[in-house]
Amino acid sequence: MQTTSLIKLAQPSYDDDADISVLNSNFQMLDEWLRFNVIQRHDDMFNDFVLNGLQPATTTGTIIHDCDTLWDEINPSAGVSIVLDTFDYKMGIGCLKINMDSSAGVGILASKAVSSLDVRTCSSVRLWVKSNINTNAGDYSLLLSKNAMSQTPIKDLPFPALVANTWTLITLPLNDVSLLQGIISVGIKMNVDKGICSLWVDHINGVDLDTTISSGIGYIGGYRIVKNESTHTFGDNQETFVYLDKDGTYIFKAIAIGGSEPAAPINAIKLARVITSSYNVTEVIDTRNMSPLVVSPTLSDEQVTESKLATDAVSTKKLKNSSVTSVKIATDAILEHHIKEQQVTNEKIKNADIGLGNVANATKAGKLDAEYRTFTVRGSYDSYNPEDIIAHGLNRIPKGFLLVNTDKPVQLYTGNSLWTNTHMYLKGTTPNAKVTIMIF
Repeated sequence: MQTTSLIKLAQPSYDDDADISVLNSNFQMLDEWLRFNVIQRHDDMFNDFVLNGLQPATTTGTIIHDCDTLWDEINPSAGVSIVLDTFDYKMGIGCLKINMDSSAGVGILASKAVSSLDVRTCSSVRLWVKSNINTNAGDYSLLLSKNAMSQTPIKDLPFPALVANTWTLITLPLNDVSLLQGIISVGIKMNVDKGICSLWVDHINGVDLDTTISSGIGYIGGYRIVKNESTHTFGDNQETFVYLDKDGTYIFKAIAIGGSEPAAPINAIKLARVITSSYNVTEVIDTRNMSPLVVSPTLSDEQVTESKLATDAVSTKKLKNSSVTSVKIATDAILEHHIKEQQVTNEKIKNADIGLGNVANATKAGKLDAEYRTFTVRGSYDSYNPEDIIAHGLNRIPKGFLLVNTDKPVQLYTGNSLWTNTHMYLKGTTPNAKVTIMIF
């Protein structure tokens, strides 16, 4: 009898560098053969799936200063007073307030010493500002310096125009960041004499929305897609759904946080749901399908007929007479709405412990219809402050939450925003407390 190989592969000799190309060629042939003769010919049996990788990474914005303590690095110049305003602020427990009278002149109004910072991963700086008078672009600027008292700053970042008595979150592009390590002082400078006025500044934060998407392999429409590591800049305060199509192109669809999921692109597989704040990528929810095989659906009533089952296909060898008896299914054990009381008699089931999972972030809470989420409380809140936004994967509006673990004394309570099928909104009493909650 003569046999013929389905695939004709070259025989490597393992004696020089050329053998590597032979191996690569063999793998390529196997890959093509599998794609055309298995996956594409039997596409009803295979899902689009991801073999590995293809996930964005979270990022960490750099807090330059939270403005919750008094700016006291320099003595204010004549006509300038510096206070910690604990009544009118945007985040945390207070903000920097600079009061100027008619004798105040241009120059550095206030500065604050900070621990050595590396801001090279950030693309811009965001901060909350308010003036009690209208200002023009460039009237004030933010200073970042490697020297005490904000002398000889590395960056002098001009403010945009401000509308009187309006808190505004402003973005100051950094452009070249190559020298932005070892920053030890942050300052506020007045470039144009504005006369008698006040300026408020709060929560100065470096913005890092540039993330890395890991290398990986996916199969889409029978095509094997190999992607190298790449970068992407996400928008702030959004949920972004990340897809990969059969041409190897990433597709990004952004929506408002808590909004409805967008329609998936044609011939593409969903990879992740990315959530961002004003400053960084806060959470990446893995939505990859990692299984190539299609799971057969549950058969409906009368779907299996004689034409689908050959005569004697089910015989006494496979299913003995009376193998399903009243011993195994008790009479009236299952009623219309519940299981009849006392019908569970197995002591191992009746007395079994209910496992609550491993309490890791974003994992299911054991057998419960609940999951764990870990986050850092942003501060003590009042009606002026934003809420902590906690994503969840319950696909329904949660009923509540339980505090499971915390590294600081803290109280959590519901925010003002309505909970949704994807997010809940909480407030906390202790800044920077790291907490784990069970959402149910």
